[in-house]
Amino acid sequence: RMDSEVFRLVVTEIMDDRHRRPQRESIRLVRERYSDLVGVKGIDRRGIVAIEFDGADGSPYRALWGVDRRRNGSWRVAGGASSRHRYGKPADVWVNGGSWASGGSGVSTGIWVADPQTQVARITDPHGRSMDDTVESGVALFIWKGDFNLRASTLELLGSDANVLWSGPFHRQSWETS
Repeated sequence: RMDSEVFRLVVTEIMDDRHRRPQRESIRLVRERYSDLVGVKGIDRRGIVAIEFDGADGSPYRALWGVDRRRNGSWRVAGGASSRHRYGKPADVWVNGGSWASGGSGVSTGIWVADPQTQVARITDPHGRSMDDTVESGVALFIWKGDFNLRASTLELLGSDANVLWSGPFHRQSWETS
């Protein structure tokens, strides 16, 4: 279960979204991931949290929030993205997502995958560095310490037996099957 301080922080950020006007009782944690960050100035732990909620009009939304824990133990929001829940089309690789960099100390990103057969998502940058995550509840979450060229990266969605279901540039959502 999510750290209660992190949950309060993320709920506060979501509730401050006057455009979407979330219904507090509908806010639901989908998934979270944390990583210790040794050697990053002022930060010792980074997290990314996937949340779903309903707007005031009942529309479903999905949100990703990045959080950093400072060395004094307090948490702060590092970035976030939210959008209406999209339902995938046959050529979609992911249907909702968000990414942000944290002051040169790394990158955090997350996606809701479109293909329910996806077991693992992998992002590889042009230098051959890669991040993998096992998809849980339709969500893949990634945290990278240091330099990672997300904009020029390739996304692969892998099914059972590590077979590639989809492959293409990360910055695009739709492309043809491999």
